[in-house]
Amino acid sequence: MRKVLGAQRGQLMRQFWGEAIVMTALALLVGLGLAVLALPWFNTLTGQTLSPATFGVAEVALALLALLAVVGFVAGGYPAALLSRFRPAAVLKGQTQARGNSLLTRGLVVLQYTISIGLIAGTILMTQQLGYLLDRDLGYDDDLVLVVHSGQVSRSEGPGLLRYFRDTLLPYDAVTHIARAGYSFTRGSDRNTWTDGTGTTRSAYNFGIDFDYVDLMGMEVVDGRNFSRDFPSDSTRSVLVNEALVREFGLEEPVGTRLDGWLDGIYMEAPTIIGVVKDFNFQSLRNEVEPAVMNMHPDYYNYIGAILLKIRPDDVAGTLARVEAAWETALPGKPFSYSFLDEDLAAQYQTEQRWRRIVTFSSVLAVLIACLGLFGLATLSVARRTKEIGIRKVMGASVPALVRLIAIEFVKLVAVAAVIASPLAYLGARRWLDDFAYRIDIGPAAFVGAALAALAVALLTVSYHAVRAALADPVKSLRYE
Repeated sequence: MRKVLGAQRGQLMRQFWGEAIVMTALALLVGLGLAVLALPWFNTLTGQTLSPATFGVAEVALALLALLAVVGFVAGGYPAALLSRFRPAAVLKGQTQARGNSLLTRGLVVLQYTISIGLIAGTILMTQQLGYLLDRDLGYDDDLVLVVHSGQVSRSEGPGLLRYFRDTLLPYDAVTHIARAGYSFTRGSDRNTWTDGTGTTRSAYNFGIDFDYVDLMGMEVVDGRNFSRDFPSDSTRSVLVNEALVREFGLEEPVGTRLDGWLDGIYMEAPTIIGVVKDFNFQSLRNEVEPAVMNMHPDYYNYIGAILLKIRPDDVAGTLARVEAAWETALPGKPFSYSFLDEDLAAQYQTEQRWRRIVTFSSVLAVLIACLGLFGLATLSVARRTKEIGIRKVMGASVPALVRLIAIEFVKLVAVAAVIASPLAYLGARRWLDDFAYRIDIGPAAFVGAALAALAVALLTVSYHAVRAALADPVKSLRYE
């Protein structure tokens, strides 16, 4: 008899496994179809260039077959082992119940909601950090600063182009300032290393600017003065530095100090610091502000890498057209290229913005999958407690009380998931934020918000079964089974 039962059980397990593999194969085919349809959106989201042909690559095909085998085996294994133990006679007599409270089932739901809560918390923190980066005071005003890229302009053409821009565009009320620059932020840099009079090796970023640069950028001179046309010698004898240089070089009285050894081959004598500019972030906020020198020496900066124009917001399109017309008149045949400084700065964080979008969509997908698991668990739980619900209703239990009775066990599962997910999400966020010199402080709000969001979705998921069971006729419930 045992051999017969064993053979029957083995046959049932093979049957269940076979059905699971067939269903998994159908799901794989549907999934591949959806993946092909979603490829354009996926490529836009991730910045990739995948095509449907990717699924035909040998490695990808083998991976999909392995996925089919593993998912089919795992998905069919538990129900096959469980259902194959049921005795047909007991099933026909109604002596076998579906169990919705097993440790494995609850553990899977907790795992799903742990992932969901972690992703939701990560999305919240990434959004907060990106908002902090984009809204942080950078030490200058990047709003409505038009950058005309003039790196292709020859050294002989640069001064004439700048003069023509000033003569043509400054009388136009929509343009308030025009200045030249060796580089626009994020589009190049120049760093010099030298040995000062004491033999100490120094290093600093170098910015070639003109008289109007500091005013156009809205920078603050915290000590000394700005370059001035009232002092013609400023271009060959003077420099501005930032606060970071003052700190790193240990200058107690920076104004009047000479930068010995700096650009020896260009300056006839060591230039004098005439002013200190408040620290400004000329790099990504992943890095702290580093020492910087701003100079106007014509032998160092005798070409124009960019022309900056501060414009008014009234008619941006009209101003752009006027600037382009001035360019074409001054340099016919050369392509006109421009950008806005705030957009250039925001582009530094494209990777973070892309990851935020990926994590956001992953959160939505994880929550949907968790809801499916919870919906199935709620179905089993309500079926298991049908008679109990009927008895409680006959004894006078109200509908809200019955709904709470059913929902409370799922609230506990989400609470356990939140307890597990919060420290894991914190560690992941902390590690991600370590890449930024300037970052937000991680508070409890993101984790509480993620847990409440997951709880709300969970309650909405089980509310259908809970309310339906609470409103059911108690007589039918008592006749159940």
